[in-house]
Amino acid sequence: MIRIRTLENPTSLDPAYATRALDGQLACLVHGGLVRCGSQGQILPELAHSWESLEGGKRYRFKLRENLRFPSGVALTSEDVVYSFSRLSSRKNASPHAWLFEDVAGYREVYEGSSERLPGIHVVDLHAFEIELASPSATLPARLTMPAARIVDSRAVLKEGDRYGRHPAALGAWEVLDWADDSHISLRPNPLYPGHNHNVKAIRFTLSPQDFSACALFETGGLHILQPLPLTQAARWKSFAGWQDQIMRIREMNVYYLGFGCHRPPLNDAKVRQALAACIHPEPFRKALFGSRTEPAYGPIPPGLPGNLLADAPGLKRPDPEGLELLRQKELELWFIESEASISLAMEAIQADLAAAGIRCRLRKTDAATYASWRREGKFDLFFANWWADYPDPDNFLAPLFKTASASNMTRYSDPETDRLIARVAIEPDSGKRQKIAQEASRRIVEAAPAVFLWHRNTEILYQPWVKGLDPSPLFHASLHLDLRIEEQASHLFGSR
Repeated sequence: MIRIRTLENPTSLDPAYATRALDGQLACLVHGGLVRCGSQGQILPELAHSWESLEGGKRYRFKLRENLRFPSGVALTSEDVVYSFSRLSSRKNASPHAWLFEDVAGYREVYEGSSERLPGIHVVDLHAFEIELASPSATLPARLTMPAARIVDSRAVLKEGDRYGRHPAALGAWEVLDWADDSHISLRPNPLYPGHNHNVKAIRFTLSPQDFSACALFETGGLHILQPLPLTQAARWKSFAGWQDQIMRIREMNVYYLGFGCHRPPLNDAKVRQALAACIHPEPFRKALFGSRTEPAYGPIPPGLPGNLLADAPGLKRPDPEGLELLRQKELELWFIESEASISLAMEAIQADLAAAGIRCRLRKTDAATYASWRREGKFDLFFANWWADYPDPDNFLAPLFKTASASNMTRYSDPETDRLIARVAIEPDSGKRQKIAQEASRRIVEAAPAVFLWHRNTEILYQPWVKGLDPSPLFHASLHLDLRIEEQASHLFGSR
């Protein structure tokens, strides 16, 4: 058994109700999806062996693998896809992810209860079906990597009812072996799943929220994969001879940024925002505080996705004198949540950058509830925030963060041309053209300065030398551990098999 550190208790493994990071990860491990996200962010087949875009992205045809069976003994068919996606979309089931298929034709009929089936999913035969969309979209395959899009067995759901989140039975790579609250959850390989390539009999996610205790467990063999490697312990482990090679860095899909309240004077003036952005220099404090845990952000889209801007992207070098003078006439407030001590230090560095330009800035460290309330009311001058990908696509960064009237557009930035470019990214089927459009949208956002993009965060993993086949995904929920194995002859310093 391989033991993996976790920071929280799981609550539900039902894809329709998995809202926390660990729940989403476990839901993907025990439920197969039509597709999955690979280690480089690519879309790979899972329960579907192929798919194609038709009618310019308005219709998609999928073909399921044949001869797959649920633990109930019933074969996987197209009807299971119809059931899973219709169940998710129905308002009566109160899934927080019901929005996922809102662009499927006939979605409102299922959501409002006038139909039990999504009319836009057309069954061709037992193992082929088509998804018809209300309008063309290039993002559907990427969205299907999300935990909420996992396929469930209607027989198991109906049998367990509200208990299904604790007792899932599906076609994922793993199945639940045992689950002890405030302790662990163990999974074993699902013999019904195609594609395992390991000799591991089980994996156990062990609750260990305290960094020091987690490292002690690792040293004594109680943990075999330390994810994440605590920032406070990283330098120590990197100093141990032989252990540098046991630290793996995952380039994850996220962006950390300093947002500006674009609706609040004087920040409703682009020249003022540009002047403010030009006064902030993230690189010195990013390197000093976070080092290899981060890499510089030059725009909203992280490395590995189309539209990511490189280091030579156009920047804002000199503050506009008129904009700078307007900023000096007001004391700004910068709101943030201190998730770790380094965040406060980073905010102090930003405050110092602004002070050097003659701009007064008051730091407002607050709790999550107050932060959320002020966000809804739009009371921020400046705020520190981050966004993590739900699915591997540039649309998942551009549309939520910078499309006019998006619920997650905390800056309240609004620009018709940016909206037009974002809409084109969502529908363009040609990958080369899509890359250029996404980059154009990113450059326009950077130049309009609704935010200063600070860094993209990486995660470091420490693992025992005899653990092989780690192949983590840049998405928090997408690592299926299909190649995880134990190398019996490997030498190791800590831990037992």
